[in-house]
Amino acid sequence: MPRPLLLLAAAALAGGAVLVPLTAALADPAPTAAPTASPTASPTASAAPTPGPGEPTPVPGRTYMTVAPANPVAAPGNRAHVSAVWTNGTLRVVYDSAAFDFPRGVSDESLSVLVDGVVVDAPDPGAYQDRLLSVPRAASAGPAHVVVEITGYIERGSWYDLEKAWLFEATVPQRTVAAEPGQVSARTLLGRLRTAEERHTASYSRTRFRSWIDADRDGASTRAEVLRAESATRVTRDRHGRIVAGRWTSAFDGRTLTSAAEVDVDQLVPLREAWSSGASAWSATRRAAYANDLGYGSALVAESPQAHRARAAQDPAVPAAPAAACTAVRRWIAVKHRWSLTVDSAERRALTAGLARCASPFVAKPGKPDVARLAGR
Repeated sequence: MPRPLLLLAAAALAGGAVLVPLTAALADPAPTAAPTASPTASPTASAAPTPGPGEPTPVPGRTYMTVAPANPVAAPGNRAHVSAVWTNGTLRVVYDSAAFDFPRGVSDESLSVLVDGVVVDAPDPGAYQDRLLSVPRAASAGPAHVVVEITGYIERGSWYDLEKAWLFEATVPQRTVAAEPGQVSARTLLGRLRTAEERHTASYSRTRFRSWIDADRDGASTRAEVLRAESATRVTRDRHGRIVAGRWTSAFDGRTLTSAAEVDVDQLVPLREAWSSGASAWSATRRAAYANDLGYGSALVAESPQAHRARAAQDPAVPAAPAAACTAVRRWIAVKHRWSLTVDSAERRALTAGLARCASPFVAKPGKPDVARLAGR
């Protein structure tokens, strides 16, 4: 049976009655008696109602059924896939429909984002990721009440039963953030990056990047320099001068590491990613400089093997934990800007959504790299 031509505000209400019009498009004739009631709804014929906030105007002369939905319930398991942040006059909501659990047994479904009870986004259902909604909002409006709601339509003969659930609900206060001296907005840097699909991935080899050199000829490799700089205590060396112990906090999972053998030091933007984003066309000297970039604090990272593996499985290679992800997204953009690397379309979308989840977009300003010095020339 075809779905009715008009569903009045099916996803616009966070609670209360939902109005579903009957139409001539229904294959069945209008029932002479009420259909068997479902456990969650009791339809009754009514006159065209007065529309509420966010509802379209009813069609004159049309018969309506009023369906009382089940009370919306929060679905905590889905909260990780929605974020709402209000900073500097813009409310940003990011959500991922591919991760939502839609009610079972439905013949159709819809998804809505409501701010203060008004629908501000109602996309067609589909498996999309990182959908970003940006809403200008004055401070005088007060804290924003944000709801992401799903509605499932269950066919009951010539009418529809509705199942509702809140996938996310939060009261979001405004935050005002400003750049500190030496910082720049990562959104500005991202806007300057050129979009291009990844190339030459199959020809990548780590040997094309000369890593862990002693560029300043002080007897310490790039890895040793990072270990020494990031240890919270004085490092311990063996009789050969190699660092063997210290106290490191893993960059993205917070683990405390005391053995140098436990610490992975690697490029924040991995060499493989750099290769396919423009480094394949570089000289050997520039690739060596990139692999040993001690000139920008965000370029190299000391982390646990577990964090390294988890991050490397992502593209862009940022951790899943929200607080760590914000730091990594900002730094990823800054490193790519510093080295004039490209971003592909999916990466740009993910980075844009990642920044939208962060209270602050600001990152240390990346300068132009001194290639000859970084490469030890």
